[in-house]
Amino acid sequence: MDLEGKIKTSELKPHPQNNYYFDDMEGDAWDSLLQSISTSGVTNAITINDRKIIISGHQRIRACNVLGINEVSYKMIQYENEEKEIKDLIESNLRQRVLGNTNPVKLGRCFEFLNNWYGFIQGTNQYSFTKVLCSSEKHNPKNQTELAESYGITQQTMNNYMRMASMIPELEDLVDTGIVTKDTALAIIKNLTSDEQRELISSMDITKKITKKEAKKYIDEIKSLKKENKDLKFSNSSAEKISILKIEKEKLEKENKILESQKKISDELAAQYKSQSEEYMEVKKKLTHMGLEPDGDYNTFQATVQITELNNELSEILQNRLAPLKYQPYMFAVKNNELLKKNFMSTLSMLNDWYLTMLSYIGEENDEENIIDIETEEI
Repeated sequence: MDLEGKIKTSELKPHPQNNYYFDDMEGDAWDSLLQSISTSGVTNAITINDRKIIISGHQRIRACNVLGINEVSYKMIQYENEEKEIKDLIESNLRQRVLGNTNPVKLGRCFEFLNNWYGFIQGTNQYSFTKVLCSSEKHNPKNQTELAESYGITQQTMNNYMRMASMIPELEDLVDTGIVTKDTALAIIKNLTSDEQRELISSMDITKKITKKEAKKYIDEIKSLKKENKDLKFSNSSAEKISILKIEKEKLEKENKILESQKKISDELAAQYKSQSEEYMEVKKKLTHMGLEPDGDYNTFQATVQITELNNELSEILQNRLAPLKYQPYMFAVKNNELLKKNFMSTLSMLNDWYLTMLSYIGEENDEENIIDIETEEI
């Protein structure tokens, strides 16, 4: 993409931070811009980055969309970082319409960013070298006064706008609707904490305009209460210290009693655990001894459990899974296939061996002839 040329307005995208710092133009200023562009076109090229995002020219493109102008001149700048983009976005827009940015909160955000960018601290000429090195501008303001004057306002006015940027949302809504003026809002911000501001708003009739006089009356009452409270604290400081120490002493005594009670409970639990542990070891010893006696109660019980389980499993298998009638229809295949017959007879032989072994374990003799005849001929 060339560094300058013509571009279709449909290809352009607004900067994602533009609405955070600026409102769209309205009223006479907007009408005047529309009239100028409809008569003379866009005389100054807009500024974009290499991703076709607008840096300077949001209102001109907005006007082109209204007037049906499909193409404009552009100048493209390749930025190293987003902060430099935002710095140029703010400065280019402020130069063109600082008085047209009627939203005091957003104007305060602009000046907050610039003061942070140039590294100004409480109006001195201290620099943030990281920020300054990022800037390609040859003539940077040396302090807050120069920064403010470069936009045609005083340092105090700029600082007031920055105070407005920290406005609580409830107060910001009242400013937007016109119930509270900028001057009244500024007076509230300067003198009251955020909680006090909310208390003021909740105590007043916000269905009608709140005057600076009404706000000042409330602020004076708050200041008076603060002073009385401060004087009371000063005069009673010794008594308060004694009272605080007494409270701390009582608190420590209560905590000590709780710790003593917890220690007693812990000792009792430890003794109980020791007793239970000794009982457990005795039972374990008895069980171990029982296990060493083949005909003892312990082994007899274990044997009964195991043999009962085996008997149940064998009955289940023989009656359900291995019932001869279930497989009788398929025995013709065994008769007619020597390999299948040999494998099947081998398995039956294993079953017979198992049967004879189990009989010998229980002292029973098998007087019957072996009914399983294993064929030994090679296949």
